[in-house]
Amino acid sequence: MEENKTIIENTIAAQKEFFGKGKTRSAEYKIWHLKMLYKSIIQHEQDIANALHKDLHKSEYEAYITEIGLVKSEIKQQIKLCKKYTKPQRVCPTLFVINAKSKIYYEPYGLTLIVTPWNYPFQLALMPLVGAIAAGNCVVLKLSPDSTQTNKVIKQILEEVFNPEYVSVFEGHRDVNTLLFAQPFDHIFLTGSPELGKIAMEAAAKHLAKVTLELGGKSPCIIDKDANIEIATKRVAFGKVVNSGQTCIAPDYIFVHNNVKQKFIEQFKENISTFYGKDIQHNTEYPHIVSDKAMLRLVNLLSCGDVIYGGTYDKESRFFHPTLIENVPLDSELMQKEIFGPIFPIYTFEDIDEVIGFINSRKKPLALYYFTENKKRAEKMVRETSSGGVCINDTLMHIVNHNLPFGGVQNSGLGNYHGEFSYSTFSHQKAVLHTSTTIDFFIKYPPFGKNRTKWIKKIF
Repeated sequence: MEENKTIIENTIAAQKEFFGKGKTRSAEYKIWHLKMLYKSIIQHEQDIANALHKDLHKSEYEAYITEIGLVKSEIKQQIKLCKKYTKPQRVCPTLFVINAKSKIYYEPYGLTLIVTPWNYPFQLALMPLVGAIAAGNCVVLKLSPDSTQTNKVIKQILEEVFNPEYVSVFEGHRDVNTLLFAQPFDHIFLTGSPELGKIAMEAAAKHLAKVTLELGGKSPCIIDKDANIEIATKRVAFGKVVNSGQTCIAPDYIFVHNNVKQKFIEQFKENISTFYGKDIQHNTEYPHIVSDKAMLRLVNLLSCGDVIYGGTYDKESRFFHPTLIENVPLDSELMQKEIFGPIFPIYTFEDIDEVIGFINSRKKPLALYYFTENKKRAEKMVRETSSGGVCINDTLMHIVNHNLPFGGVQNSGLGNYHGEFSYSTFSHQKAVLHTSTTIDFFIKYPPFGKNRTKWIKKIF
């Protein structure tokens, strides 16, 4: 513990000194490192895919579309943004400062701590890292202890590209988190549970550090009576089985209209069979559960209701079959905490207002998925509920567009990132007003008098 404390404190001191030299603010310096990072990822692409298979049994294709490809795309986007936002951004003046130039300067916060989870160990470590580097920060990256193989590749890539006073990597359990949270970081970016988010906020408060929290929650999925069931079921099944349900934005539970319930169930079964065949357990493309502890938790959740499809598992290989379960009490653990696995509680409804009321009575989710062909009801769902993001007639895919902000609200997160939103998240937007001395407006100076007050009210 003392040895780790010394190493961490020395790392922070070295990064603080390095940041003070100003190198990380240079567009050329940032772009060069981002290009080298991109090149290193390409060189280690197969190593990353192999590591993700060892940690989570991900196929090479799923590893690329959900992790590697997204990071590569983000790097290319951030390189463009470096060129744009390293320069001051001009904004229009207002009446009283018509003789001034108004600009926004994007400046880095300084030292950023990024704490990552295990479920998408490459994507959720590198995506925020890329944004922090593009904005000009130094970074301490804390990796999850549950993704050991992917961690090895990440460390190798980052050590090839960055000096430790620029980017440092730590692994470990809660003791390492505790030591890191005690340091005077300027910004803490954390992806994890709401419980861990509260710990991070409490730690940041001691230093008045900025906090960005990417958390989770129970993301609802609603299938209305007019939905295209064939398409809806395929997209819902995909959203649930990607990474075997170990996704913060996975559809967590289903509300399906009474009229289409049976059709939905049958189609769901067919889609799982189409995706992975009859023998899903031995399909090399189906991801497995990350650890024995996580596996045991999911097995215990099966007792919360009546399994109507799936429910089989193998503890040794950590295989868990996609599962539909009904008659689940709302106060059961299955409906109180994020499932983070391929178990799908299913409920029915008649009136969409019932569903909206239910969603609004619970903590705000990270995502909401609604399937309908009725544009008015879709707009009603968007406007009358609160969530981090919404997909109409799809699942997960809002995370793919880097022009959309990704983040939660209240219990599901604080702040957002991806693309330009990452650059903003990792930067302080400093207002700068440069006023000309050629003209000096008398109207702002006393004495004011009643006549000037009447006059100013008419134009301001």
